[in-house]
Amino acid sequence: MREIFEEAAITYYQEAGNLLLIAAPAVVLGPILVLVAGASLPVAVAVVPIFLVLYLVAYAACVRAAGFVLTNLAPDPGRAYLDVALNGRFLLGPVAPAGLLLAAVVDATLVMTHEGAWFMAIPVIVLAFGALILWSARHAYDLPLLVAHDVPAHEVNQIAPQLTRLGESWNLSLVAILAAPLALGALICWGLAALVTAPFGGALFALIVALWLPYPALVLTETSTRLAGELG
Repeated sequence: MREIFEEAAITYYQEAGNLLLIAAPAVVLGPILVLVAGASLPVAVAVVPIFLVLYLVAYAACVRAAGFVLTNLAPDPGRAYLDVALNGRFLLGPVAPAGLLLAAVVDATLVMTHEGAWFMAIPVIVLAFGALILWSARHAYDLPLLVAHDVPAHEVNQIAPQLTRLGESWNLSLVAILAAPLALGALICWGLAALVTAPFGGALFALIVALWLPYPALVLTETSTRLAGELG
């Protein structure tokens, strides 16, 4: 596992220009959407789906770029987004449950915070974070198979569970390690939101997540490749 994380870090450093260009829509638009959401509760609720779609598409493009890197190709941003667009109708299955959970949690948090019951949002966020980790551990390889390895959609549902079973002893640890920096960033941004303004803290966290997207894409795509090799 350590080797995979180290290789992903080296690749991110070496291909930082192209990878950050691929994540650029989320890097630029994500914080802007958060600041716009600060206008009012109805605006914030309306912005949430747009925000999540933006980040999910950016992550899928990063996964495609990781596939290019594994085949010794340059992670071309234009081609990455084109390939994601061509597979767009198949992406709903792998990302819909996580997307719906995130949307529900974010909207619930916004409402509770707006009503002054921010303390009630904390257990909701913690429980949702745990559920998302567990779900991600079971479905971490769906997107890499579909987007990076060009596995037909109808075969992903058969192959992905096999890869998950192969890595069952450490899938949860892998996803938890990837999520840990985001959890730390969320705590820091929460504090800044209390000290400065809520939109500022939210915008900073959106930027952190956007900059982080290429790294889990590299890690999970590499892991799926190794597990597929073991599967034969």
